[in-house]
Amino acid sequence: MNIRHTGKLHHSAVALGMFDGVHTGHRAVISDCVKYAKAHDLTSVVYSFDSHPRTLLAGTVSILTPNEEKTSLISALGADCLYLEPLSGEFLSLSPEEFIQTVLAEKLDAKYVVCGYNYRFGKGGQGSAETLREAGKTFGFTVSVIPETTVGGVSVSSSAIRKALANGDIQTATALLGRPFSFCGRVAVGRKVGHKLGFPTLNIPLPDAFPTLRFGVYGAYVTLLGGRYPAMVNIGVHPTFEESAPQCEAHLFGYDGDAYGEIVTVELADFIRPEKKFDSPDSLIAQIGEDKKKVIDSMEKL
Repeated sequence: MNIRHTGKLHHSAVALGMFDGVHTGHRAVISDCVKYAKAHDLTSVVYSFDSHPRTLLAGTVSILTPNEEKTSLISALGADCLYLEPLSGEFLSLSPEEFIQTVLAEKLDAKYVVCGYNYRFGKGGQGSAETLREAGKTFGFTVSVIPETTVGGVSVSSSAIRKALANGDIQTATALLGRPFSFCGRVAVGRKVGHKLGFPTLNIPLPDAFPTLRFGVYGAYVTLLGGRYPAMVNIGVHPTFEESAPQCEAHLFGYDGDAYGEIVTVELADFIRPEKKFDSPDSLIAQIGEDKKKVIDSMEKL
């Protein structure tokens, strides 16, 4: 898949959206674009941004899928090109009409445009799917609007996924995403508290702009050096040892090594219990033993 930040394309079918999470609703939009492009000999283009628009308006915004992961997920859907527009205040000030002319007509030479039912664009989000339909009559592109996607009666959206993660509702987040929520990190040297307690862990710094997760113990899978291991993961501030910066520590089942410097992927499978402070290391050790049993039982049921 070609990745572009600048330049012009020709004869394109374009999927519009931020696509943070590349969840089931996003995949419906992208798959429609890819299918139409193949049937009509067009280049399938997923048009997004190199950063979330709200970062220019409100500073840091939590991201479900960093660009590297988003690129991999979109590539797997068969798109020919991912166009990541560099964001600027000037770009966000474009009116819907200016966006359509400069981006869709002139830059992408769009012949087909597909978006979600609630897609907004242009300064202040003034543009809508209906705006695109009207413009298509002038600029010669067809517009398709993908209706709302629901899972178990819940509307699929990036905000709904963030809410589920913040509540520790991993099953709902997984269902809405259409896959387990995961993140990557490079194993760092920690305080080795887990080793002292008899449960050695990999210390994995959390990515920048990480979504809010409920602090506590999770059942998870960790991919490391080509292997995928079930694991007990703690995400939080470790109040028993009075730490403050949130971090991830993973105790892998069936792996014995430190893996310092290696890139790992953590997939959250189930929330076991919230984080809490213990009166002594011994009480914490006893609880970790119980947590491990619950994680193993939980993973067997999934």
